[in-house]
Amino acid sequence: MKNQKIGCFGFFAILVVIAILIQFWYIFLAIIVLGVAAYFYFHRKQQEAAAEAAKTAQAQADEQATIAKLKAYKNLLDTGVITQDEYNRKKAELLRLDSHDELKF
Repeated sequence: MKNQKIGCFGFFAILVVIAILIQFWYIFLAIIVLGVAAYFYFHRKQQEAAAEAAKTAQAQADEQATIAKLKAYKNLLDTGVITQDEYNRKKAELLRLDSHDELKF
């Protein structure tokens, strides 16, 4: 392993950097604060986007489950196992229809 020395120029460069940091500490502090704030902002936005994607996926899964149940009840109605009134009741229950709600497709 070689003995690495920074030499006179390296020592002088380090002193210049330290002097600049001491002289303009508030600028470096502002850059650090802005960087941390930007990190947290973008991190929060990313979390919100992930939560929204999960919410959308869950809503789609719920919709597919409701459609499957409606098809099963329709099959029962078609085979005569349940009456039209029972089918309508289950359909309204599954779709959570009130008297003022519209059926949305």
